Amino acid sequence: MRSFKLFQSTFLVTGCAALLALGLGGTARAQPAGGAACNPAADGSNPCPRKLHLHTQQPLSTMATVGKAMFFDPALSGSGKFSCASCHVPSLHYGPAGKTSVFMGGVTGDREGRREIPSLTYLERQPPFSIGPDDAVADDVAPTIAVPVTGGAHAAKSASNTASSAANLVPQGGLFLDGRADTLHQQASGPMFDPDEMAGLPEKVTARLQT
Repeated sequence: MRSFKLFQSTFLVTGCAALLALGLGGTARAQPAGGAACNPAADGSNPCPRKLHLHTQQPLSTMATVGKAMFFDPALSGSGKFSCASCHVPSLHYGPAGKTSVFMGGVTGDREGRREIPSLTYLERQPPFSIGPDDAVADDVAPTIAVPVTGGAHAAKSASNTASSAANLVPQGGLFLDGRADTLHQQASGPMFDPDEMAGLPEKVTARLQT
């Protein structure tokens, strides 16, 4: 148990620090316009684009350097062949390589993942999972519902009826494609120990980190 706690305190902290330090995101600032003015134009273009301001690249801290090494280390997997970077390729915005929608992993490389591999580019900006009013402009802050939700049918959503469908509540935020994790700490060990992905074992990972 003590060894596994050592793994948690090392991997889940250094791995998360490395993802942030590698420059996977920036600060997005919304343009002044909002509401109906930001609905898609007739030609499908976005009238209210958000400008991305990337953080200035900084030297990696010691902890982030360790986390980066772990991100690229195949020895942490059950097969010794797959690292985090095997699925999340840095040159492809930390998204998948190849034309297949899922990754073949597991101890022998013949286990098929259950979902498509997401990009990690904006991972640190993802808000916690919530169900609340849809906001077409700002999706990086969990919504707050100020009034009780009452029963009754809601209008179907489309690009042209935002006023009548404004009361619609939608699931949003969270990590993994179903939002089941709210923090990078909760998310990090999922792929590491999934038998269909990296298929690592806690004791093997702990031993690797200790050496």
